[in-house]
Amino acid sequence: MSRHARMIAGATQSGLAEAVTWVFRDGSPEVTFTAVVKRLDLQPATLSSPAATRRRVQIEVPRHATLGVLRVTKGDRVRVATRIGDDPVDCDIVRIVGQDDALFVVEVTE
Repeated sequence: MSRHARMIAGATQSGLAEAVTWVFRDGSPEVTFTAVVKRLDLQPATLSSPAATRRRVQIEVPRHATLGVLRVTKGDRVRVATRIGDDPVDCDIVRIVGQDDALFVVEVTE
């Protein structure tokens, strides 16, 4: 495992990471693991309705068979708290922000 993936896995001790659940589109069993969650600003829900907003969240997901996921497939969802202290909700993966041998960075919205 890479140094960066080990840092994410150990980040819960410093309070930087939290549990998220990956829900696979193909019906594979859900996987819960520790990931770094970055809550971003609000964005308009639609171009025609700028008053309605939705939350954007970026998640650093370890690329690992037991500490994260090995692939990101269109239609997968992530169960995460979009606000600190709220209950986790299922979020759609909007895009892959970045990836390397150690992790994926995905952006999700409610």
